[in-house]
Amino acid sequence: MSDDAPPEKRAVPKWLDPNYDRFKRSQKHETRLASKFGGRRLPQSGAKQLSKHVIRAQTGSEKPETVTLRGDLTIGDFWVEHKRTETGTMSIKREWWAQVCEGARAAGQDPALFLTFETPRSPSSKPVDLVVLPIEVFERMRKLASGESPSGPVTDRP
Repeated sequence: MSDDAPPEKRAVPKWLDPNYDRFKRSQKHETRLASKFGGRRLPQSGAKQLSKHVIRAQTGSEKPETVTLRGDLTIGDFWVEHKRTETGTMSIKREWWAQVCEGARAAGQDPALFLTFETPRSPSSKPVDLVVLPIEVFERMRKLASGESPSGPVTDRP
């Protein structure tokens, strides 16, 4: 055996994977938020061919390309990406927003980003949930609340 050969990969049980617990907690929060607002989770939404939530998009080539509708939840008129953290701060990446906008545009919905801050090692404390919306959607919601006539759904996003 030479030194250049890659090391042999072994199957690791789920409970030994350091990311498994984080993944399960994210799923738990997605399920909690979907049931709270009458929506549903989009399982395997980031997977290309495995997801049930894919569309065929024309990309200029003869064969349509499979495109995943990026997002974690669908709630009413909103296509939602969910992120959670146990730390006191979270940076919002423009890439997250671009992906959820792409999925929302393809699904004909408005994009939203849900952020969950949970307290580590304290299962009894309630998580803090925040929502990030485009300003056009916020203005439309404000007009609806005040009785004014709102404009249509937001369609053009980065």
